[in-house]
Amino acid sequence: MTTLATTAAAAAGQQRFPQGRYSSPLVAADFTRYGGQMDPNFPHPWIITMRRGRWRTNEHPVYGGRYVLRGSLIMFVIKYPASAVGTRETLRWTYSRRRVRFKMVSGVEGGDQAIYLAHPWRWLGP
Repeated sequence: MTTLATTAAAAAGQQRFPQGRYSSPLVAADFTRYGGQMDPNFPHPWIITMRRGRWRTNEHPVYGGRYVLRGSLIMFVIKYPASAVGTRETLRWTYSRRRVRFKMVSGVEGGDQAIYLAHPWRWLGP
């Protein structure tokens, strides 16, 4: 028997990740809360652009690479900068009210957790 709850859960798992630009108002206290330190040159606001399986940030140096979606899971694979090549971060995502929220699955350590967990990412547009 299919219930409204199972139908809603299945629909959420099939939701497509909305591509575009996102912003997060990260501050030093966010990084401290997750056991890291914010780089003094970290941009405010932080912005990530995600389109057609590729992503990049407005950080200096720029971080970027590809992302892979499987239902409600997203894996970010870092291609640049060279110091992070091959790093994989897997998260569970939900999207509501023009905000994407994450829960860690694997590969996210230390202060990097702040980028995903401190604030929902606000969708800025395509």
